[in-house]
Amino acid sequence: MPTDIGDTLYVRHNQEREHLSRGSNYIRMNQSAVVSYKKRKQLTKKEHDKIINQVKDYLAIYHRVDRTLPIYDIYSENLQQRLDLRYMAPLSMSSRIRAQREKNIVRSIHRKLKKYKHLVRVTEKSGVFCVLRTQDHEQKAIEYREKTKVYKELSSNRFEATLNKVIRLLNNLHAKQGKLRAWQYNEMRPNVKTCKLAYMYFNPKTHKDGTPFRPIMHTIDSPTTNISRLLDRLIRPIFNEKTKHTSIIDGAHLIKRLRQYANDGHLRPTTLFCTFDINNLYTMLPQQQSLDILVEFLQTHDKHRVQGMDIATIRELARIVIEENAFVYRNKYYQQIIGGAMGSQFTLTLANIFMCKWEKESICRQLPSFEIYGRNNNGVLSTSVYHKTTSEPYVVPFESDHPRHIFRNIIRAALLRAVRYSSTFEAFNTERRSIRLMLLYNGYPSTYINSEFRKFFHQYDIHDSDSSILPMITDERQFLAIHNRIAPTPTPR
Repeated sequence: MPTDIGDTLYVRHNQEREHLSRGSNYIRMNQSAVVSYKKRKQLTKKEHDKIINQVKDYLAIYHRVDRTLPIYDIYSENLQQRLDLRYMAPLSMSSRIRAQREKNIVRSIHRKLKKYKHLVRVTEKSGVFCVLRTQDHEQKAIEYREKTKVYKELSSNRFEATLNKVIRLLNNLHAKQGKLRAWQYNEMRPNVKTCKLAYMYFNPKTHKDGTPFRPIMHTIDSPTTNISRLLDRLIRPIFNEKTKHTSIIDGAHLIKRLRQYANDGHLRPTTLFCTFDINNLYTMLPQQQSLDILVEFLQTHDKHRVQGMDIATIRELARIVIEENAFVYRNKYYQQIIGGAMGSQFTLTLANIFMCKWEKESICRQLPSFEIYGRNNNGVLSTSVYHKTTSEPYVVPFESDHPRHIFRNIIRAALLRAVRYSSTFEAFNTERRSIRLMLLYNGYPSTYINSEFRKFFHQYDIHDSDSSILPMITDERQFLAIHNRIAPTPTPR
């Protein structure tokens, strides 16, 4: 039982505790089965119309396909049949009972949370639920705002003003020759029918001392979201290309670079490895300085135009993304005056560009996130999978209503990481046991785990007896054979 659930004061019913412990990735079985036939029809109609419109919009914008083609009628009919088969087909009695039972459990949790003034939040990184007193949550939120001084309270809703600013800027740029191409203008223009004010919430970081909060901005339908998406799509590939020699994608990529570092003769008994963490990076970026560094980055790499868009236009668009960030929180309106929204796509790219300059000036290279554990033993590099002591051993629960291939992929990905990160058979075996315990903890049957382990090893011509209690490779030679085949595989960007 995750401690974030077990320590809660009022949610004491075993079924409720068990349901919460399944975490945020758990999907209830047959949720639509416990609603009325009329409601299910409405849901399928809404889903059908949404998919059809998305397909037509995509094909019309990117491939200039006529929206009135007869083939859409055939596609619409087939889609409706599929949705009816999925949502309207009768269920077995046992499935209906389970669906109703889980619905009742969720309702009971909602009632108790409201009655005792508690709320549920998803913990940062681990993905498990954390139950907090509303009073404690609000106190931490106030402390965060006062400490960072990132947000300014507004006297009124600024949504209409922000929306008008965005539309006016795009119209002005589009009217000027050579500023925006038609497709860029169309992609960035907000949909006034679906556009809405952003809102903020906090995720507790239970893996850190004192359980600090991370502010998350829900900006999916905000006025600047489309601009943020396009800028990210234009600028991020340039950043990735220009920093590929100093950037680390993941642990496997880091190990490959470290081996090359050792082969080049740079690894010595006195070599030290270190990593660092920057608190509140996205929300503490100086806005004007970040824009200046963005311009400098593009100029340094001779990117005076990016798909027809000049640097001045890019800066103006980036400015409105980070400056016009108004949102609502607990029925009060705020504006972010420092940094960018944690949740806006372009904020990540802008933060990376800002950090790239800072790293060059401060330490001359970019350090990776600490996913692996590395040790320099008299010039011999040893690596293994690193687990934070505060992290929950959580993956998608086996009882969740996910497609079955998701569970196979989880096991395969964990084993691939174990082989890639482990420099010795002993390190791999330790991680293999950790994977097994994690899967058992999340409800995966032992026989299923054994079967998927065997399938993984069989791909690399490692076979054991089907009667083996713990399907595994048995010696260093077998491990190195798999390791040498997997380790050189490039990590996709």
